[in-house]
Amino acid sequence: MDADKIVRRSRSFLSLCRPIIDKPTQMVLDSGNIVEFGQPGELLKIEGGKLKALVDESGDKDALYKMTQ
Repeated sequence: MDADKIVRRSRSFLSLCRPIIDKPTQMVLDSGNIVEFGQPGELLKIEGGKLKALVDESGDKDALYKMTQ
């Protein structure tokens, strides 16, 4: 994946994630199945977790983690 695509993908994810990351509970779906449900700060602590993986891949990881504190 070239750098331009990575930047666009990160911005796209960030624009979707910012409005919801500070909500009290999150439901993470994978192929239509609930794979995680809980407080975002707790979900981000799960090693190998889906939400953690998405946030860690984003270009604004630090800001998103800060929003959950």
